[in-house]
Amino acid sequence: MKKTYIVIFVLSIILVFATLYLPKTFYNQNDFNNVRCGFPLEFLVYSSAVSPPLPWSADCLYRTPQGAPKQFIWPSFFIDVGIVYAVLWLFCKIVKKINKSGTCVKD
Repeated sequence: MKKTYIVIFVLSIILVFATLYLPKTFYNQNDFNNVRCGFPLEFLVYSSAVSPPLPWSADCLYRTPQGAPKQFIWPSFFIDVGIVYAVLWLFCKIVKKINKSGTCVKD
């Protein structure tokens, strides 16, 4: 049972970081001045003075022309992990009830 919680926790962190790959579209220069990334709460903030051709579509990690992150919002990150953990835990409970196997992750 303990292994299930650890797997769900690690998967939650991976999924939260994976949201940085979600595409964003920028329609004007003001969008580049305060790029906020993350889902469901934004936890990474960039600021860029670059002027690419608009509209510009990019994700928050590789295709956005910006420098280093301006701010990493730790409380939002931990809340995101908690939300994703709760959703995965609930999903695991539903799977356990359907399968009646007593576990979501094989030990």
